Amino acid sequence: MNMFNEDWTQVSQRHDLMIEMGTLEMALERVGLQSREAERERLVPQIKERLQNVSDKLERLAA
Repeated sequence: MNMFNEDWTQVSQRHDLMIEMGTLEMALERVGLQSREAERERLVPQIKERLQNVSDKLERLAA
């Protein structure tokens, strides 16, 4: 039973991270299309950093 809980926790974490990654990718696209240049210069690096953090977490879960 404990092994099932650990497996389910990993599945749940992976699911949440994948949703966050999709949300960040949409935000990046939206910022690129709708924002002024100064706003893009401020927001794009922040979004890309969060995307990298999510990607790193997904890699750790897969290991």
